[in-house]
Amino acid sequence: MLGPIELVAFGVLVVVVAIWLARRSKADDELRRWVEATGVELTPANALVVEHYLLLSRRGRTVGALVGFISPWVYSSISGTTFEEGGWALPLMLVGYLLGALVAEVGVHRDRETETSALMRPRRLGDYLSGRLLTLQRALGVAALGMIVPYALFQPGATTDLPGVGTIASFALGGASIAVAVEVIERRIVARRQSLADITDVEIDDAMRSTSIAVVAGAGLALLIQFAGPLVAITLAAAIPGEAGGIVAGVTIVLALLLSLACWLNVAHPTSYRVRRLQGSSG
Repeated sequence: MLGPIELVAFGVLVVVVAIWLARRSKADDELRRWVEATGVELTPANALVVEHYLLLSRRGRTVGALVGFISPWVYSSISGTTFEEGGWALPLMLVGYLLGALVAEVGVHRDRETETSALMRPRRLGDYLSGRLLTLQRALGVAALGMIVPYALFQPGATTDLPGVGTIASFALGGASIAVAVEVIERRIVARRQSLADITDVEIDDAMRSTSIAVVAGAGLALLIQFAGPLVAITLAAAIPGEAGGIVAGVTIVLALLLSLACWLNVAHPTSYRVRRLQGSSG
């Protein structure tokens, strides 16, 4: 087993390699795909802003995901405590990915705070995020909380050794808190002021805003499924007696994992940018 110093050194190496890979990726191709998805027209000046935004987003997401993924083993080695490190690797990877995506949103627009800015028109989260995704996001948070009561009813009569109700309630509250936190982040991005310097800059800013919200929403959905899925699985294990309960729970866990990865790949990971912008923003 690696000691604390070796683990820290390994973590630093992983971060350095991640930054190097992010820098070497095809920035021109990424910029082209983003422009095609958004339908905006770039000028030499605002093209530099978009390139900077995409670069910060790529680096932040890559580094954040890798740091999150290895953090359970680093913590376990440093603290000397043992727990299911592998079970936390994917959720913490998604947390790191989500936080890394905010690096671009904060970094790019902090640099432009000195410009004349304002909230051009009232905006709603639904202008940038489809109603189905927003409903699913909220439903997963409610579903996590909703598993507490049925688990409390079935757990005492379960034929297998299962966690206590308090442990499950804490996990469910964590899932609900993530649902709230993700929507708060999304709404803060929606409410952010934008430059008044030029109408073209307004369109560019609007497209970057939509991209950030989509990435946050996708990572948030994937993370919420990582909470709601296991809660449903363990409730089924408590409700269904014998080996059948374990089999059903296992299948549920696998399906939740696949669905979580699908949300991350199709929404949060911009291999093909899906931009939903404020109606009339180009006019």
